[in-house]
Amino acid sequence: MMPPLNEQEAHLWHAGPAESFQGLEALGRLLSPEEEARARRFVFEKDRAQFILGRGIMRSLLGRYLGADPRRLLLRQTPLGKPILAEAGGPLEFSLSHSHGRILCGMALGRRIGVDVELMRALPFDTLARHVMEAAELEGFVSLGAGLKAKAFYAAWTRKEAYLKALGRGLGCVADLARVPAAPSGWAVRELSLLPGYAAAVAVEGAAPRLRCLPWP
Repeated sequence: MMPPLNEQEAHLWHAGPAESFQGLEALGRLLSPEEEARARRFVFEKDRAQFILGRGIMRSLLGRYLGADPRRLLLRQTPLGKPILAEAGGPLEFSLSHSHGRILCGMALGRRIGVDVELMRALPFDTLARHVMEAAELEGFVSLGAGLKAKAFYAAWTRKEAYLKALGRGLGCVADLARVPAAPSGWAVRELSLLPGYAAAVAVEGAAPRLRCLPWP
């Protein structure tokens, strides 16, 4: 049964891995003709599955929250790629993120929301941190042991990405994440521990909501 959503909550739905998801075919039938065409253009099956899973779950959730046929929902993308309802969806706000087969979809009422999920991989964290963290963040980061730097780096990365997605912006607008505040005023930004080996975060406008983390289906 679909849990009710109120203005004091944010619902965070997660799913994956996409390539082994048993309901993928059914979700694919919810896509628009334009989305179906986009899915066919993916060269690799795993990327196609990830797109279908993400868009299918997003449409299914929107349909349930709005009491509408998910196949008839008109979605469009902003110039920076953020999916939005082409027609008025009332106060419902949503955000979608995916990484290496894992899907995260956030829903909120009456306030903007952004989510981000990233597979945690070995990277040159000391070099990249200068492009992701503010000076105050870097000061604490450099003193960490090697084992903790990955977690700190991805926490900073996903929190800022989630905030930018809530604003409907992306890295094309902000070339350097270090310029994005770690704790933006008027926003609740939280790290999420949903999936082993993945980092995730949510940013919600206004006072901190109660977070409900829900597996799909």
